[in-house]
Amino acid sequence: MFAGTYDSSCPLCPTRPAVAPTTSAGQVVSESTDGIYLRITAGAANNLDAEQGGGAMSLDDREVVLLIARVKADIPQPWPQWPGGWVGEIEAALLDAVLGIRANYGQDHNGVRGAIARWRTHRHGSQAGLDDLRALVSITPDALAQVLQNKQKASDRQKVVLIQEAAQALLEAGMRRADDAIAHPSEAQVAYTSVRGLGDVTAAYFLMLLGQPGVKADTWVQRFVTQAADRKVSAAEAEHLMIAAAARLGVSATNLDYAVWSHVRRRR
Repeated sequence: MFAGTYDSSCPLCPTRPAVAPTTSAGQVVSESTDGIYLRITAGAANNLDAEQGGGAMSLDDREVVLLIARVKADIPQPWPQWPGGWVGEIEAALLDAVLGIRANYGQDHNGVRGAIARWRTHRHGSQAGLDDLRALVSITPDALAQVLQNKQKASDRQKVVLIQEAAQALLEAGMRRADDAIAHPSEAQVAYTSVRGLGDVTAAYFLMLLGQPGVKADTWVQRFVTQAADRKVSAAEAEHLMIAAAARLGVSATNLDYAVWSHVRRRR
């Protein structure tokens, strides 16, 4: 075990080595969640260098290699599979993305799922499709809160208000149905994040729920990537590194995200 120092500016980081540890063979070393150090062989680094045309491997590439090694060491196969979202149902995806902020996802009768089920019943019955954002802005915030049975807040604002403002912003951007958002994901993200209280992490999740591969770089995913990279990473950095690692592993970014999220959440 290497001697290390605690970085008080990074509560998610593990105890960090005073000097970035390497082996006598020049192997890069990173600490896993159970305190065991993973060794990324010089051969693996050389292979990646070769992919870069023989040049030195960048810090970004090295962190991708470290993340891949961490995934392979900490998360055994087969990985838990992403349960799927709300493909073709933009109302349900928006409700899920916002109501799920710091909340219990629940079962079909409670939590976020229960709220979506109640909205479905309110719309036309238990089998009704939920793919028209105009429905979410057609009632008052109080009425929506009553249907969803949800008065929770996020960023000191009622979630039902955030939902309706996001729905309105998406509609004004020409996105009424799920296919509209999938066809224009960048514009959908801009519209979603124009609402005070909603950010890039849940915007990415909104699109994931509609079927676009991606990463929801929440606290759990950031923690895992932070420990793998041995430095504090932002949500944007975690998302970037996870997507790059998924591409090298030949897996869906969504499936890697869910595997990491499930692993870290179980160990909390």
